[in-house]
Amino acid sequence: KKGFFLFLGGLFFYCLFHYLPLATWIENEYIFLTVKILFYSILSFFLLFFKKKLDLELERPLKEISWLWLIPLLLPALTNFLSVEFFPNIIKKDVNVGLFIFDIITDFFVSVYEDTVFVDIALGLLLPYLKGRNIHKNVLAIFITSLFFTAIHCYSFLQETPSSACLALVYVFLLTVECGYLAIYFDSPLIPILVHYLFNALDFVAFESFFEIQEITGKYVLFCSIL
Repeated sequence: KKGFFLFLGGLFFYCLFHYLPLATWIENEYIFLTVKILFYSILSFFLLFFKKKLDLELERPLKEISWLWLIPLLLPALTNFLSVEFFPNIIKKDVNVGLFIFDIITDFFVSVYEDTVFVDIALGLLLPYLKGRNIHKNVLAIFITSLFFTAIHCYSFLQETPSSACLALVYVFLLTVECGYLAIYFDSPLIPILVHYLFNALDFVAFESFFEIQEITGKYVLFCSIL
């Protein structure tokens, strides 16, 4: 029960930050990112502290799998950069180095928070209540948590064009499925967090700092989804 309330607390603060128009209220981007870093770093600390105190660790069967098998799972982090070679409607833009560094730092704490709440704790709470063989339970739990986290990201429609928001939801769902798999089958909570962070840092923060997509076409969405 305490673990469930911890999850609800994490969900509440996450929605609070994303559904309130803080970016509009705090017009200076550096101040906004500073507030975001403080918000997520402090909450992540308390979240991890109480998670350990309540012993909410997800049971992870250690798999004797070579780390080389993680390489294909890291390739999607380069999706947008690879698309530059195939789509002429992606143009270079001037880079604001200061904001780029702030964004990279911010995204680390966001990744820790998101993965802890919506992958680690969510799967740990859900799996004991699902029936069936382990493989079926795991697949169903990963699908449910991924669908839930994707639904929360509907705030994208408040901030972006419909086509950009839909693409973001596809990204979120597939990435959460991947992180759920990594959380269950590898004997470390750090692996899904690092993959999550690498994906966000490269495919979103770095790409959007260096390039601008003039138009999101159906071919571009298909290309990104396949990768």
